[in-house]
Amino acid sequence: MRKAVKFLHTLASCVYIGALLAHVLLLTAAPAGIGFAGTRAIIGLIGSWLLLPALAIVVMSGLLSMAVHRPFQELRWVWTKAALSFLLFLATLHLQGMASGVAATAARLAPDAGPTPALAAELAQEGPLLAAVLALSIANIAFGVWRPRLVSRAAVNRT
Repeated sequence: MRKAVKFLHTLASCVYIGALLAHVLLLTAAPAGIGFAGTRAIIGLIGSWLLLPALAIVVMSGLLSMAVHRPFQELRWVWTKAALSFLLFLATLHLQGMASGVAATAARLAPDAGPTPALAAELAQEGPLLAAVLALSIANIAFGVWRPRLVSRAAVNRT
């Protein structure tokens, strides 16, 4: 059971990071032929079909890992990773909500139109938020791979 949950967690993490990178790629190098509305629609689809389902699987499998493998419940790196995951969950929901809102607004625009001034302010926040989500994701992966002890030297010297 533990290995299956770990495999599911790792696989969903890969899909999650891939969806974020696809979002970045579309923002920076979208093909000219699809236009602003098309790019935003694709970003919305990636979020709905890949990013959010993968996030749900990552969070649920991470919590299930903690429940199945009792020693995880006593390790500080696991609780730090859980706290980072909560922040990541909130930031991803905000990012996807923003992307969906922009996609809906872009769909109402003329096919060849670019972003309106009203959307410009929202789009200016998307890059930093996407960077923060990527940074939190990388930090979570680092905690999962390196598993730092997160104890003080005094605590180590006492044992």
